[in-house]
Amino acid sequence: MFSRAIRPATSAIRISRSRTLQTLCRPRPAAAAAPLRPHLQQQHRNASNYRNLLDEMQNGGLRRNWLSIATFTTLISIALGSGIYVVYLYNELVEKPLSVYPSAVASQIKAALYQASRGNVTEMAAAFKAAITAAEAAGMHPLSDEVAGLKIECAQFLLKMKEGAYAEKGVQVLEHVLDESAAGAEFFEKEGRWGDRNKVLKRAVLLGYKIGEIYQGLEKDREAEEAMSWSTETLLEEIKRREGKKVDESEEGDWFDDIAMSACFEKLAQQYEKTSQYYLATPLYLKALSLLPPHTCHAITLMNNLGACLSRQQPPPASAATGAPASVTREQLLSNAQKWTEKALEIDARVVPPIRTAECDEACVAATHNLGEIARMLGNKKLATEKFDEAMSLAKGLGMADGVKAAREGLLKADVMKEGEVSLV
Repeated sequence: MFSRAIRPATSAIRISRSRTLQTLCRPRPAAAAAPLRPHLQQQHRNASNYRNLLDEMQNGGLRRNWLSIATFTTLISIALGSGIYVVYLYNELVEKPLSVYPSAVASQIKAALYQASRGNVTEMAAAFKAAITAAEAAGMHPLSDEVAGLKIECAQFLLKMKEGAYAEKGVQVLEHVLDESAAGAEFFEKEGRWGDRNKVLKRAVLLGYKIGEIYQGLEKDREAEEAMSWSTETLLEEIKRREGKKVDESEEGDWFDDIAMSACFEKLAQQYEKTSQYYLATPLYLKALSLLPPHTCHAITLMNNLGACLSRQQPPPASAATGAPASVTREQLLSNAQKWTEKALEIDARVVPPIRTAECDEACVAATHNLGEIARMLGNKKLATEKFDEAMSLAKGLGMADGVKAAREGLLKADVMKEGEVSLV
């Protein structure tokens, strides 16, 4: 089955790992009683840019306004011969974004960036740790965007440096920030500081998905599922609480909008699909689909993925106690899969530019191929061959090498199948 999905998240550093939750969240002096400082430049989300929902966590909750490692290295290398423009760049890319921090903190951040640019992992981590210590000593709240952002920034460097050799350390730092944020949300709830609770709880939820995404890359499916499941459960619990108490968003702050929630449900669905837990992926894809505008390319992608999961499901076993047959048959599952996939193609045919993008074309190829797979599973050799041929023609026209390869494999399977024989795979 050709599934098209958008993939649309510590010895080197120990950041207060020994502190208890009570120590972490203890009340601070009067200055700390105010709401957490908003981010220097707030993230603005809407339906068009929420595909980068989880990529936001790569910014560590604070804008990655300062320069990249490459830019930093370049500026350092030409510093001796710098002219007015280079000085201007340095002020814009380094000094200005760091002006939110006290000078002692900013100097350590610059040291961390410099060490990262030279590939010195231990020194980079030590400098970030010194920056965090200095920030908290200066009265910056440990759960603020600025301080949490430093920890996430350090984690991002650990994930990428030395070709991922420190990825395990990086994800441990992110897990620590998630634990801090979740504990902080509990503390702020008890204190009645709902705006602050909302800020750190949203951070924790996003981090859970990002951590799961990283574990996927590390081929650790159990850990990936655990992290994403926690975020999804927390997301749903907060929705239920807000609906039950009719929460005023002007007082507590907004939660995730429909587009954001759809992306979250889809991430966990992809993880379940990856591990062949199709019966768990199916309702999540359906929920994600229900939150999207229907006539969009990504809605078509989700319909196709929903059909693909249904086609792979096996009916539940008959009841051993009563001998009652299964509530749904294999043929019924395949019939439902066929209906969703046909609906995806029906809507795809009506979507035109500027709404139509390359994702619509790719979803069309995938859905056509999947109809061939479903026909093959239902024992319809003639229809299966037709759909695989059609998918190959579409894929060739769009230059989709993966689509062409999948269609050829489908034709080989259709060639050896027996007419009328329902397949389990």
